[in-house]
Formats: sequence, structure tokens, C-alpha cells
Amino acid sequence: MTTALKDGKGYAVEKVWAAIPAGEQDGAQVVEPGPVTATLYLYDILGEDFLGGIPARRVVEDLRALADVPALDVRLSSNGGDVFEGIAIYNALTRFPGKVTVHVDGLAASIASLVALAGDETIVAENAMLMVHRPWTAVLGDAEEFRRQAETLDKAWSAMLATYARRTGRRAATLAQRVADAGGEWWMTAEEAVAEGFA
Repeated sequence: MTTALKDGKGYAVEKVWAAIPAGEQDGAQVVEPGPVTATLYLYDILGEDFLGGIPARRVVEDLRALADVPALDVRLSSNGGDVFEGIAIYNALTRFPGKVTVHVDGLAASIASLVALAGDETIVAENAMLMVHRPWTAVLGDAEEFRRQAETLDKAWSAMLATYARRTGRRAATLAQRVADAGGEWWMTAEEAVAEGFA
């Protein structure tokens, strides 16, 4: 049996149930239904704005509801979104008690490339891509506000680099240089993502 929750806007959760042996009773095997796998679809921007998106709080609520599932597949195709929402989603996935497999189905760009690394295993479709870049924002305000925002962006980038480095086995400085050498946007094919430790 499969149950699904969908919003029609790139976000869905599917929970698949199957018969799991629960022991024997009078020589007969007693079978109880239990969850065996769940799939979380992240097919939108990460974070919420007037156009929609996937807020971290919603992902966390669904992960809590799926805590009894031993295996979670995350299907990811996202241009990115809000850096802090993406970091929260990444952290929530790494805390999930079961095995997490992230499948990059199309694109994992910007902060979605960090979410792609949240699983115990990352699988990039042969024709999918990843893209890493420094975080950016739009700012209104005086010079002091611009300086504050620049400092915040630098700190967010440092946090992202530390996570990329931990998950890929590469040095943060090496990863930062790869982004700089690529002109600010480091695009990787599936094969390149594997070679660089992203999958």
C-alpha cells in the first residue's frame, strides 16, 4: 500500500507499506503491516516565498512523521533557494534515524547542492548536474547594511564550505578555489560529481 501527500507544486511524500513478519503463533507466521520505505520529493526552491517553495519546517514535520521508516529516498531537483532554509533541511536529513539516499534527478544547484550531500548515499542521475556557488542576496539599505550583509554572506559561505569539505573529503580552500576557477559557478556532470566526492 502506498500513501502520498502532494501539494501539486513540486513537493510530495510517499510512504510505502508492506507485510513484515512479526513472529509465529501456533505454527503460523503472524504478519503485521509496517512501513518499509518512504520517498520525499524536493522539486522546488528551498524555502518559501510568494511563488511557493519548500519550507524547512514542512520537511522537518514530515521527517518526524516518517521516523519509523527504516529507509528514506529523497528525490531532489532544485535550483536552490534560501541558504539557511537549505542548511536546515540538510541538517534535518542528516538527523533522520533511518538510511537516507539522496537521488539528484535533474539539478541540485546552489544550496540544493548541499542538500544533495545529506544522505548516507548520494546518487546523481547520468544526465543530472550539480552546481556550487557562493551565496548571494539582494540588499536595500545604506553602506553599513551592505557591509553587514556581505559579512553574513561570507560566514554562510564558510559554513557551506566546511560542510562540503566534510562530506566530500576535499579541503575547503580547494573547493573554494574550484568555484573561483569556474568563474563563480562550478557546474558538475554526474561523472564529475562522483570524481569530486559529491556522489
